[in-house]
Amino acid sequence: MAEALGVAGSVIAIVDISAKITKLCSKYYKEVRDARESINNLQVRASQLKDTLERLDKLVNGKDGATLKTSKPLQDSLTSCLNRLQEVVTKLEMGQSQRSMRRFGRRAFEWPFKADQLKTIIGEIDSCQGTFNLALDVEQM
Repeated sequence: MAEALGVAGSVIAIVDISAKITKLCSKYYKEVRDARESINNLQVRASQLKDTLERLDKLVNGKDGATLKTSKPLQDSLTSCLNRLQEVVTKLEMGQSQRSMRRFGRRAFEWPFKADQLKTIIGEIDSCQGTFNLALDVEQM
């Protein structure tokens, strides 16, 4: 039973954190003009992941969700994705808190990811989404 709660709880946690990333990106988008394409890319990916996980949540909590709730590979993927997304949120939040520390000189609000870092993050989000879409496809068959 604890495993069943783990999958459902992880799905909800990732839905919440994906929404948080989307919201944080909106704030950056307004303030950081030179990284808008990168910000938009991350925001879109987080929103797509959130949508996929909301579908997965409905399936997990549906009448036939018992097999998914006890799936160890799915739980491992959810945990890995959740941990990585939490790192992204932490870095986004740190960038916003540094804004209040700066008073003069450089722009007070900077995008915290370099192009190669963002490419890696986007790849990881795409991989998570692929795994979750596969779980949805297999379960619906």
